[in-house]
Amino acid sequence: GRGVTNLPAWLIKRQQEEQKLKSQQPPSPPPPPTNPDQYDDASNDLTSQQQQQSTLQTLLSKATNRTMLLTNMVGPNEVDDELKEEVKEECEEKCGPVDGVRIHVKEGVVQVYVIFQQMIHAKEAAKLFDGRTFGDRVISARLM
Repeated sequence: GRGVTNLPAWLIKRQQEEQKLKSQQPPSPPPPPTNPDQYDDASNDLTSQQQQQSTLQTLLSKATNRTMLLTNMVGPNEVDDELKEEVKEECEEKCGPVDGVRIHVKEGVVQVYVIFQQMIHAKEAAKLFDGRTFGDRVISARLM
């Protein structure tokens, strides 16, 4: 291991699955690096990004006091399709029902918004996740 303590259950499961897949498959070339600030077709991607930001703001305004923001959880190149579901599973397992998880990358900073069904669950989660070690990072968690 990396000497990391207090890893969330979903991360341990993910690491075990990745190790299992690596042992079953020949190594594949690494994916090309992605830079969220670069756009192939600037007008389309920019419009999409603006729509996503608008949708995110609308959802958050409806979920005030039930939303937790996680930062410093992963870097922009570590965001994948499974992250959203893994965060949701971990939050529901430890704190309570989750209405949704939104991941937003802006200027190289990954923001993970977790919208709980009840404010008490969001408060519990913020206490649980704030200062928690994830990989080599210390997570910052706060209520919105």
